[in-house]
Amino acid sequence: MIKRYYNLEKLIKPNKVLIIYGSRRVGKTTLLNDFLSRTKLKYKLDSGNNIRVQQILGSQDFSQIKEYAAGYQLIVIDEAQQIPNIGRGLKVLVDQVPDLRVIALLVPLLLIWLKK
Repeated sequence: MIKRYYNLEKLIKPNKVLIIYGSRRVGKTTLLNDFLSRTKLKYKLDSGNNIRVQQILGSQDFSQIKEYAAGYQLIVIDEAQQIPNIGRGLKVLVDQVPDLRVIALLVPLLLIWLKK
């Protein structure tokens, strides 16, 4: 395995979404897990494959999305491309929850389609 060092701490900003994307099996989740093991931020890590996460972030229901993020400084969504309307859900998070940082990991849908 090739060791790579990235300082995600410098890239995540309050009320912004950091998108990490790339083909499957290139190390996105490994990079993220390494960062999370060192961060002092209170975070929630979820997967877009989780039906409950899909329902909440895909709903565009401001109160439901705000409640989902309550008490956290960082929300991390792996496999974010699995969530319908994820762009709008992320927008609600950063617009409605003060000082929240968000990281979304995804595989571009075109890459998924091309591999089928």
